[in-house]
Amino acid sequence: EWDDVYRGSPHIGPGGAHVAYAARRGESHYVVVDGREGPAYDGILEGSPVFSSDGEHVAYAAHKGDAMVAVIDGQEGPEFDRVPFAPVLNRDASRAAYPAVQGDQVCVVVDGAAGDPWEDVGRDSIRFSPDGSRLAFLACRQGRWSVVVDGQAGPAYDDVLGARIAFSADGTRVGYVGIARAEPAAEGAGDGTPKTEHVVVVDGKPGPAYE
Repeated sequence: EWDDVYRGSPHIGPGGAHVAYAARRGESHYVVVDGREGPAYDGILEGSPVFSSDGEHVAYAAHKGDAMVAVIDGQEGPEFDRVPFAPVLNRDASRAAYPAVQGDQVCVVVDGAAGDPWEDVGRDSIRFSPDGSRLAFLACRQGRWSVVVDGQAGPAYDDVLGARIAFSADGTRVGYVGIARAEPAAEGAGDGTPKTEHVVVVDGKPGPAYE
């Protein structure tokens, strides 16, 4: 018996073959998959667990003392100060990525290895290409946002339209719209409204700017 079951439970995997939920018994918190309890933790991240798109793999983030860890198919990753979002899995969970906070910086952990430090990572921006071979996410440094593809940061912008990153169906190409905002025109020149330009970036190469 459980003392509490997390809000949003249960989670039913794609295809309906597997069911997972988070629950509490006393001071211990668990993720249960198809009736089997996982390890006890001090808390489970809200919104966890999540399934891979083939419905065969489960991931979540959990509190462990003063730290947090990502857990993928029962395997615990390294400890960080915070794991703000549940891991993102490719279709068969052969690859996984998630943001992790250590001190005042955040990185994206990809396949168990921590990447470069950033000031922030866009919520829900981490995504794999359809074939799972490539990874992209939105990251911020010095107040400007870049799309990072396979570890390489593209040009920096004030924002990325809709925080949306699009892969082609075969995963070979990636595109997004960067937003650049200029300072308001000098007094007496224009109406003082900041100029905003939209730039379509494909495979890291900016195209023409549109107002």
